[in-house]
Amino acid sequence: MPINAHSSDKQSTSDQTKSQSDNALVSGVGDALHAAAYSAVEQPLAGVAQVIRHTTSFKPDAPDLISKPTHDNTWTKAGTIAGSVLDFAIIAKGVGVSRALAFDRATTVPIIESAASGAIYEATVPIADKDFGVNKLRNMAIGVGTFATMDGAAMGLKAIPMFARTGYLSTVGTATISGAVGGVGHSSLTAALNGRPLNYNEVAKDAASYATFGAMFGTLGYGTAAGKEAITSRLQARVSEGKPYFSIGPIEVHPKGYSERAKEFALVDGLTGLKNKTGGQEALRTEVARSSREKEPLSMTYLDLDNFKAANDNFGHNVGDAVLKKASEMIKGHFKRGTDIHVREGGDEFMIVMPKTDLPHATELAQTFEQKMRIGVAKEAPTTMQLSANYPAEVTKLKTMPRSVIGKEGQTIEDLAETLLKARSNITGEKIDAANISAEVARLQERTGLKPGQVTSGRKLDVYNDNDIAALGEKTSYRFLPQIGQLLKLHGGVKEEQIQEAMRIQSQQTPENRQLIGQILVEKKFASQAQIDQVFEVQRAAKQWLRELFHSTPGMHAANDNPAPNSQLNLVVDAQGMLKNVPVVPRPILDQSGIRPLQPTEPPVPGELVVGVSAGVVQLNPNEGLAAFKGRGDAKMFEQKQIRKEKGLRYDRAR
Repeated sequence: MPINAHSSDKQSTSDQTKSQSDNALVSGVGDALHAAAYSAVEQPLAGVAQVIRHTTSFKPDAPDLISKPTHDNTWTKAGTIAGSVLDFAIIAKGVGVSRALAFDRATTVPIIESAASGAIYEATVPIADKDFGVNKLRNMAIGVGTFATMDGAAMGLKAIPMFARTGYLSTVGTATISGAVGGVGHSSLTAALNGRPLNYNEVAKDAASYATFGAMFGTLGYGTAAGKEAITSRLQARVSEGKPYFSIGPIEVHPKGYSERAKEFALVDGLTGLKNKTGGQEALRTEVARSSREKEPLSMTYLDLDNFKAANDNFGHNVGDAVLKKASEMIKGHFKRGTDIHVREGGDEFMIVMPKTDLPHATELAQTFEQKMRIGVAKEAPTTMQLSANYPAEVTKLKTMPRSVIGKEGQTIEDLAETLLKARSNITGEKIDAANISAEVARLQERTGLKPGQVTSGRKLDVYNDNDIAALGEKTSYRFLPQIGQLLKLHGGVKEEQIQEAMRIQSQQTPENRQLIGQILVEKKFASQAQIDQVFEVQRAAKQWLRELFHSTPGMHAANDNPAPNSQLNLVVDAQGMLKNVPVVPRPILDQSGIRPLQPTEPPVPGELVVGVSAGVVQLNPNEGLAAFKGRGDAKMFEQKQIRKEKGLRYDRAR
């Protein structure tokens, strides 16, 4: 078959064009790399050598490592910018490390670091030898102003929600815009310090150049941070699994202090993070010796979980493990002095070693913990409707409270107010504090006509009417409604640390300007308004259910017919759906896992088991050995278990 010469010529031309394009690309990349290397390495060396020549008696020349690019194209310009970004990044890192070492990172302002980096960066850029000192100082001043402007613009942009995110686009976008602002600042400062009018072409050129600079610097920063986080997470995962950083044959590289920590890990309970039986034995042996030597008291509390076996049998060992972890958290949170030593002896038994603590103090701590440590255990977190199920019983208790009392000898209205508060606080959840006592005194004045300080001796006093009971029933109802933050954790995916941050912000606000947690969560972008609305709908439905339960309780009809002034039984809500005037009472704590601490007087919901604790406390006797001391502690705990069992506290099951 004859060959088509025309077709062959076209193919040859196409190949030549592709070859030329490839060569141009390779040449361009080579130009960019050459310019980047010169800007990042040779230029700083030449600039430093120039500064030394002009400020000292030494006359060094920079080593000729990389020749200055002779070509001038787009690739070269891009390489120059990339080299400058790398140079500035290295300088900024050095300034940051020096600042942290010299002043501590928390006591300096980031903008100072950026300005100092800009000044040093300009100091490393060679300039004409004529009028060196003046020009160099001028350029350093421009560097300070330019990079301070860039950093200030970045800080301002991050206050805007759209730029406050940590994703790639928002990070690079922030850096690009702040770079453009820095470019405008560079042009303005250059014109002002050189005594010439502002040239808008130069402004546009500088804005574009510094925007590119900022975009590259933002990309570099984001990539470095992301890479560091990925590597760190992976290394931490390996270390947590007991694996080395990496290994080469028989050689393993572990983090510093690994051997010491490995020994510590052998003495730590893997489930709870407390000391295990061996670690506890070592710690107790040390403290017994120290107590005997220094003649200081040493006490020990043995703890045994009540009803733990029932939780294991009903819900499985995974739930049992979760209960042990929750109990450990509560133990560490209660026995929280720096000297307290927390030990998991095994199973559901724990030991607290308390150096420099006498028996009365240790007993008080243990008894308080017995009252406090109640863990509700269920397959999942109870609903608000389930929490409401116990409300009628509390309303019945209110209904049966005496409406009249006989004043005692020498009792003032203030004494009476405190007595009434204490009598009903386990129902209503009210705190016995000055504010509530003052409010109760005002209410009693209206009911009895008594004046502050007046003695009530022998008088029959009508202290409650139907309206009062209705108001107390309303206050009690909040004990069965979870906090908005709790509902957001359960239904909205909001994290505990975000709720804690919102609470921290709220605590710093003045009472008259204090925002609700939901509002703060929306402002901080931790939750959307739709999520807030959803949980308020849940709470609204529960509140209506509580109101119906209140009205359906026998004997409450009189109060229903005469609702208390300012009663909130109809659930007052503002324009954004936020609850108003919520009493400060203990509220239910919810957790998706179904493992939750119960408030001291909070009853379990139907189907929920309650795990409590029995505590036996002993103090070391003179010349007593370790085994005898532990034996007495174990015996005391068993004795306390029997006492709690007789009182019906050891098997605190759901009703």
